[in-house]
Amino acid sequence: MFNKRIRWSFLALLVMSLAAVACQPQTVEVTRVVTETVTETVTEEVEVEVPVEVTRVVVETETVTEEVEVEKAPLGSEERPIQVLFVPSVDTDVIVSGGDVLASALEDATGLNFEVSVPTSYAATIEEMCASPDDTIGFIPAQGYVLANQRCGVTVGGAAVRFGLSWYAAQFVVPADSEAES
Repeated sequence: MFNKRIRWSFLALLVMSLAAVACQPQTVEVTRVVTETVTETVTEEVEVEVPVEVTRVVVETETVTEEVEVEKAPLGSEERPIQVLFVPSVDTDVIVSGGDVLASALEDATGLNFEVSVPTSYAATIEEMCASPDDTIGFIPAQGYVLANQRCGVTVGGAAVRFGLSWYAAQFVVPADSEAES
């Protein structure tokens, strides 16, 4: 009897499961392969008129050239300080700190403004002096002076007295078969 009851319970459970599944909506997927290609070209020309309104006719043009003179700030002012250039022969901080002492002394003596800088190389120092010869003071070695003089006419404004001498000697030594000429 116990066995019969389990069978009927199992059968009832199966019927209820089928009924529950049968109530669910079904998804039907339809696929087909399209083998036909339809190409249709539609050509239609449309003219569009854009109204143009002439408001005036210009028959002659005139070019006006005005010369404007811009005054530079005075040399030695805060806007245009005199550039004091040093070559990078030792540590830049050492050169700038010594140059600042010199600039301060020059400012006290002249009332003008000075700005100390150390360009990145000897060549950059010469380039800066040649780019603005009236605005710069350069502390350059003998070879730098010769190059700057040849390049843009830099002249000596003063010379240091060192070891009792106001002159400096430099010598270039090259092999006898060198292409260098004096």
